[in-house]
Amino acid sequence: LVIDGTYTGTANRTMSLVHVTQNATLNLYKGVTICRGSAGGQAGGVQLAENSQFNMHGGTITDCINRASVAGGVVASGSSTFHMFGGTISNCSGYLGGGVLLDDSAAMTMSGGRIENCSAAYYGGGILALNAPVIGPEPGGSSSSFTMTGGEIKNCSAEYYGGGICINNSNATALLNGGSIVGCSAGKYGGGLANLYAKATVNGTAIHSNTAERAGDDIVYVTDSSGELSISSVGDNWELNGCDHPIDSWYDDSPGSYRWNFHGPAQTPYTEKVVPGRYTTTIALKAAHGIGHTVTFDSQGGSTVPSRTVFADAAVTEPDAPTKADYVFDGWYRDQLCTEAYDFSASVTGDITLYAKWLSASPHY
Repeated sequence: LVIDGTYTGTANRTMSLVHVTQNATLNLYKGVTICRGSAGGQAGGVQLAENSQFNMHGGTITDCINRASVAGGVVASGSSTFHMFGGTISNCSGYLGGGVLLDDSAAMTMSGGRIENCSAAYYGGGILALNAPVIGPEPGGSSSSFTMTGGEIKNCSAEYYGGGICINNSNATALLNGGSIVGCSAGKYGGGLANLYAKATVNGTAIHSNTAERAGDDIVYVTDSSGELSISSVGDNWELNGCDHPIDSWYDDSPGSYRWNFHGPAQTPYTEKVVPGRYTTTIALKAAHGIGHTVTFDSQGGSTVPSRTVFADAAVTEPDAPTKADYVFDGWYRDQLCTEAYDFSASVTGDITLYAKWLSASPHY
């Protein structure tokens, strides 16, 4: 089944392709596509109101746009709920929220599926949880909430705040316990997550490899004493896209010349690590790694052994043994005379050169 909003008329449409209201429930499954909707005051795709519920088990909402004020894919308001178990929301665009807008006591849970390649002219390229008509700390009604335990938000963008997610106002909340927010971008702040005067907890969601022009590639929290941000440690297996180096910590990514920039000239400048915890003052973060340490292997006449870069003061893995005609390899040493054997279980805390020791293969009589 395809619900196609392709329209060749001259009048601007104002209604969504699917409108769910008055306690009704919509279930969307694999094989159903809602596409090419275009609206003014509503979502181009699905509009929820008046205690309605949308369960997205599969299917696709794609290429839907809002021309005037809200999100292109899905708008939930009036105590409505949106449960995303699977499926894809893609290539949707709007003004406030590209993929999804939550407002006026709406709630969304995301345990699966993808929101990708969506864009917002202002805030929340993937999702915007909002309880006021403008960005600011003033209360604007009952709380809207977003809970993420799985799924992906990727490659979404916003011109101002929150390429992946933006939550705004002291009544909005976000609980991020799983899934990932990767590859998103913001024209100003918070490429992955922008928390504006709201309350957000990041405890398991992989937020990394996002970008923001001014600050907070991955997370920004802006406050005037409203809200809070709680963050746990970065994941054990997170890798920074583009270099594929392991991520070891949250780093300060505040505005100014000292934003994290390991891959800049001479590997500097780079900023200090940020300790996981609860923050009630403005902060900008990037999940990244520190300056790498180069381990050079001098085979002393043997076959070439490539150097390696080690991050986070980790141990270097012992390479395959080099070869040398008429000699037997006898290990790696810290000094050229091979008097101090190297311990490959030790942390690498600076650039080092290791030297191969060789024993003659010729018998001695």
